Amino acid sequence: MDMNFFKTEEVIDDLTNVKMLIAGRVDLMVGDPAVIYYSIKHSNSAPDEKKRILDSIEPVSPIIQYNHLYYAVSKKRPGWEKTLEMLNQTMDAFRKSGELHRIIRQTNAGCGFEMQTLTGEKDI
Repeated sequence: MDMNFFKTEEVIDDLTNVKMLIAGRVDLMVGDPAVIYYSIKHSNSAPDEKKRILDSIEPVSPIIQYNHLYYAVSKKRPGWEKTLEMLNQTMDAFRKSGELHRIIRQTNAGCGFEMQTLTGEKDI
């Protein structure tokens, strides 16, 4: 996409993107399936409309790319160094114990998305 191989359209959110996809206004969309499913399930749409949308889409495998997410700590907040240190230590402990993957799986399941693998997350 960065090389303009695809014609792209910017939209305000994933739900709008999904609706454009289902309506045939776009051929495909790129996004995080867990975020897309969450957007649908927590939208203001009626339950039958949510089901219709969910039944109309399918994520493509394999994933295009895994993008890491990062926390940010404001350096303007007093004690930011301690907060950052504590956050890094906690995330490291979660990674080592497997708790991070459990949280990700549980959260994704709550979004209506069951990940088959946690590809890329070994290096979080």
